[in-house]
Amino acid sequence: MDTALSLLAATDQLNQKTEQSPLAIHMGLSSGTALVGSARLEGQRGTRWIYTASGPVINLAARLASVAAAGQIMVGPEMVSRLGQRYRLENLGPRPLRNISEPVEICRVLGTPSG
Repeated sequence: MDTALSLLAATDQLNQKTEQSPLAIHMGLSSGTALVGSARLEGQRGTRWIYTASGPVINLAARLASVAAAGQIMVGPEMVSRLGQRYRLENLGPRPLRNISEPVEICRVLGTPSG
């Protein structure tokens, strides 16, 4: 979580220094077991390898990111229990998310207790 918060802070600093369109980051963080590995893709330009992750935990993270506004980090129940009291969270209640059968309790990360 510290890295995600640092990324938001760095993006904000970068946006203040540039006259170009600001970068907008929307984050969804989930925790659990995922399938990870490399995949070989064949195409007109030849062979290339990608590293990918898949599974319900990845789908949940993507759906949480889609709910997040620019500059926000959203987390689901598993992340909330892992974070404990180390971060300030705003409970947004259960929300229906695409391709997830039951509504998910969503929290927005507000920062560290001292920040």
